[in-house]
Amino acid sequence: MDVRDEDGEEIVARVGVYQLASDRTTDRELLQFVLDAQTFGAAAIVVVLDWSRPWRFVKSLLRWVHVLSAAVDAVCGESGWTPGRAAVDECRERLERFLQEYTDADADVDVGRAADVLLPLGAGVLEANLGLPIVVVCTKADTMGVLERERAFGEEDF
Repeated sequence: MDVRDEDGEEIVARVGVYQLASDRTTDRELLQFVLDAQTFGAAAIVVVLDWSRPWRFVKSLLRWVHVLSAAVDAVCGESGWTPGRAAVDECRERLERFLQEYTDADADVDVGRAADVLLPLGAGVLEANLGLPIVVVCTKADTMGVLERERAFGEEDF
């Protein structure tokens, strides 16, 4: 996919978008062609969830984390130092540091001072550090009204 400038005349970047139809073994094996030591640091993962079946959210997320974990292990390769392991370790450190340095835009914090002291992450934060940024996108949000009417979902369920 080409990203163009404001005028739409010049290509300023190219983005590779790859889609897995499912987590079946045949589809999972395609990850080896996309995630490797050279591309790992520039990769991001988008997991799409369907609001028409919100009861599947947790199971779907855990399944995709498992698939991604296996793909990361494949990038790392055999035990010992490999270029893939070095790339994954660097990305894991970068992701952890990003979360340690994160401050809410509305928070009244001296950013220069806050970056000097990195505190450990709290319990439950980044339990499975794959080194990949993961974006969760929820589609079919218009079905939330149907869920409220037909399945007695309340505001607290969303």
